[in-house]
Amino acid sequence: SPPPHHDIYSIEDLAQLIHDLKVFKPLARVSVKLVSGPGVGTIAVGVAKALADVVTISGNGGGTGA
Repeated sequence: SPPPHHDIYSIEDLAQLIHDLKVFKPLARVSVKLVSGPGVGTIAVGVAKALADVVTISGNGGGTGA
């Protein structure tokens, strides 16, 4: 599994990271993967508003292939 991102504590932190990635590499697509659960729709809307190119919602039993 990927390591946790200890620098992301809010949707604003994630929006800043997405912005920084797009400034650094303008042609790259930014994808955000979320796990399904209560409130995931609200979080997904925030991710979309932060201009992520792809939002993936995995099942709560899904893993990362690690």
